[in-house]
Amino acid sequence: MTTSGISEVAAEYYEKQAQLREKREELSTVRADVFATDSEEVEQKARNLFDTLGVDTGSGQIQRIDELEAEISELRDEVESLEVELWEHVEELRLPFEQSIDSRDSEIVFEFSESLSEPVVRAMTDIHPAAPERVTLETEAITVETDEVGEAISAVEEFVTEIRETARENIDSKPVKKSSDSSGLLG
Repeated sequence: MTTSGISEVAAEYYEKQAQLREKREELSTVRADVFATDSEEVEQKARNLFDTLGVDTGSGQIQRIDELEAEISELRDEVESLEVELWEHVEELRLPFEQSIDSRDSEIVFEFSESLSEPVVRAMTDIHPAAPERVTLETEAITVETDEVGEAISAVEEFVTEIRETARENIDSKPVKKSSDSSGLLG
């Protein structure tokens, strides 16, 4: 699988994650303004109080909280679907190696013939946060801190294999249906 499909999914995934964070922050702020705290437990108690002992004045504040919760739920579903789709792409990803190896100082560099997008690099490093310290994935290359070429090749193979395996495990553990059509997720 090429990097173009994964680039689009990764970019959309991180964009939706940011939108979800913003909506959660907005909900927290509105909830604190309406109920004097961000506590969901207090919110439920206050709602019960208002419903059983109050008169609906139609201020719309609680309605805004309900709308935000619905938007958050929808965004969370979109993020989960995109996350699974992203993992599927990572599981099948083939890196665009230049098919040459450079030795620079105490590093071995595996350059790419085409750049990876920042979201792809971020996705791969997010999936494998415990990557070996000596392996660095960048948009233009994978670099291994060693002066032994064979060791560097093994480190890159291990790094990419572990990323793929982690993506596969994440797919298998997610209760979300896997997407077979990457074009209509949010449409």
